Amino acid sequence: MYRVICPVDFSDVSKNALLYAVHLLNDLGAGHLQVLHCYELPSATGHERMMNEAVRSGAQKDMETVISVTTPWLGPNETIDYAIHRGDCPEHLNKIANERKYDLIVLGSESSAQRMKIIFGSTTKEILNQVEMPTLVVPDQVKYEPLKNIVLAIEDKINPETFQVINRLGKTHMQHLSILHVGDINIGKREIDYYGQLMGDYSYSFHNIEGDDVINGINGFVEDIDADLLVMEKHKRKFFQKIFRVSHTNLELFEARIPLLVLHE
Repeated sequence: MYRVICPVDFSDVSKNALLYAVHLLNDLGAGHLQVLHCYELPSATGHERMMNEAVRSGAQKDMETVISVTTPWLGPNETIDYAIHRGDCPEHLNKIANERKYDLIVLGSESSAQRMKIIFGSTTKEILNQVEMPTLVVPDQVKYEPLKNIVLAIEDKINPETFQVINRLGKTHMQHLSILHVGDINIGKREIDYYGQLMGDYSYSFHNIEGDDVINGINGFVEDIDADLLVMEKHKRKFFQKIFRVSHTNLELFEARIPLLVLHE
């Protein structure tokens, strides 16, 4: 059973990500979905208890509406529940990640209408940086499509754990995996044999990004092959790590046409 957790703030962006998660679970055939809402209150208030009750009551009503709208979309082998948590969302998700009860986080993210880029807001960035669980970022303009054509952008050799995550997500529809190398990496006989054993009967191909403009190189490649999913490994002290450590409040990076799956080292 595949277990997904989807944080929501009841915005259209998060509701779109929730629907994406439902369709993904339907394609996987069986699974469980938890809808999570986290809220925080000002630390200094003389009416904290009253405010907490009011905020939680409002969240409860919104959550019940979301669950009632979402449940009919679930397949016969899917289940759903929800949790409302007072406190920091990344911190709560990190605790869940350490318990290893869930396989995937699905997050919504806004996209810039002018630039068609994913905008990583502060909460999304904190989750990507702090929570070591596979995280799927779904732009608000994206609707679910079967994951047939997947791009894996990496700086080193693909590790077996990464392929296991991709294999589980794409087991129903994946037709081809494009391995897109960033930076200098030599693909010799040893590497070809390694990938051959790892990939088995799956269709795959190797590609390299040339030049210094890596982001546009990834965007162009994804668009050229009409990919359904971009996967990135986030390593310490590597190029992709630096991307997610940028200090801007809103980080506009990738074309907002497909979801981005971030895996941790």
